[in-house]
Amino acid sequence: MADCHLDAVMERNLPARIAKTRKRELLLTFASAIAAAKSEGATLALIAGDLFDTPTPSQGASRYVLDCIASHADMTFIYIEGNHDVGALADVPLPDNLIRIPARTGSSVSFGDLTVHAAGFGAGESVFSAFEMTETGKNILLLHGILSTSRADTREEIIPRPYFDERRIDYIALGHLHTHSAMQTESGTLVCYSGTPEGRGFDETGRCGVVVYDTETRTADFLRTASRTLHDVTVDVTGAVTLPEIENRVSVAVGGIADTDMVRLTLTGEVEDHYLKQPEQISSMLNGMFYFAKVKDAIRLLLRPERFRNDVSLRGEFVRRVLGDRDLSEEDKERVLTFGLRALEGELPEESHT
Repeated sequence: MADCHLDAVMERNLPARIAKTRKRELLLTFASAIAAAKSEGATLALIAGDLFDTPTPSQGASRYVLDCIASHADMTFIYIEGNHDVGALADVPLPDNLIRIPARTGSSVSFGDLTVHAAGFGAGESVFSAFEMTETGKNILLLHGILSTSRADTREEIIPRPYFDERRIDYIALGHLHTHSAMQTESGTLVCYSGTPEGRGFDETGRCGVVVYDTETRTADFLRTASRTLHDVTVDVTGAVTLPEIENRVSVAVGGIADTDMVRLTLTGEVEDHYLKQPEQISSMLNGMFYFAKVKDAIRLLLRPERFRNDVSLRGEFVRRVLGDRDLSEEDKERVLTFGLRALEGELPEESHT
């Protein structure tokens, strides 16, 4: 598993009550992930960095994690530091079944014919070259960073794959990217980002979990562990003429989502009338359907210049002056009218963002 980011500050994007509950749920997901892996017959747990969101997790969070690990004495845990949790757990007694690998260091740990070569975030070539891959046994790499085909990128999070391409490696367990993905190199090495066990924000949507690797068959299975799934949904309301019509489109878009999940809904498109721009009405509807929901209003008013040609208003004067300007092409007039009318409505056109 990787990128649990336990003890993260959740209040930035969630109400205080829900943020407190979600922090607790992340801890419970950590525990349930271990229990699920154990039920699959796992005897070794690899934590590929960013177990905590901070180098100084709260005593409650660190105590919960250590007690959880200690309660599974028949499993061995190897935990490497990621970029977020450098120094975490450095000054507390660790359970006998937990091996901690600090950032920029590495260590090889053998279990019969299996050797795990683990390196914390920021480890360099000198650490990687010291790993002695067994020729007859099985080799697993445990790393935190972005695996790259290039040696030229010197960013600390980059792990150049050429360091390992010519070496005998069965499996590379990676952390740092929060979405699960898997690939196989030309030499047959299986590479997996487990992703985060549970999404925290709406940039971590969809299925979240851990990877169970079978050292005998050399295959990996993804195991879903999240207590709640996060969904980022966009609904285009262009052409809608009534608020119930917009509500119906929203209902269809979120129809397959479980009521225990969390939803961010973005309303897009163009409508002609102000009264259709009522995101609070949609928010009320969604909050009755899901554990948590938020609505982003990106609807734009459909502004037809001809509607304002005879208006005795600033908009009317603006439209008349633009349409009467002989130095502007028809294309330029349309563009100026679009920008100007949206500005007068308090909407900043996307094209003018910097």
